[in-house]
Amino acid sequence: MLSNFYISFILLSALAGIAVYFQKRSPLYLKLFPIFLFLAFAIEETGLWLAYRGEHTLMLYNIFSTWEFVFYLWVLRQIIRNPRIRSVLSQLLWIYPLVALLNIFFVQRNNFHTITYSLGSLLIVIICVYYYI
Repeated sequence: MLSNFYISFILLSALAGIAVYFQKRSPLYLKLFPIFLFLAFAIEETGLWLAYRGEHTLMLYNIFSTWEFVFYLWVLRQIIRNPRIRSVLSQLLWIYPLVALLNIFFVQRNNFHTITYSLGSLLIVIICVYYYI
């Protein structure tokens, strides 16, 4: 029940995000956010369905969470105007998924990729703190 509650908020957010298409000159990252949210909704529903059937969801969530962090890094790169920080974010856009995939397939093979998930979370927090400062 609780899982359906948060998934419904993902869907509601995606539906609300469609409003950006009716505004003139909306940035690309805002136009891609509803699509991202619909994808997140589909992944969560698929994960619940697979779990209900007793199938493994590890690879589904490992790959999606990696892609999720790449998307967030890209959005932050679009928002931040400092050329040096944008350059660092551009590098992170290919370094992070490479490190995450290496971790998923070679280090934490049969587990959730907690190391790179924590790294991705830390990167997002640091970049957000920089943005707000």
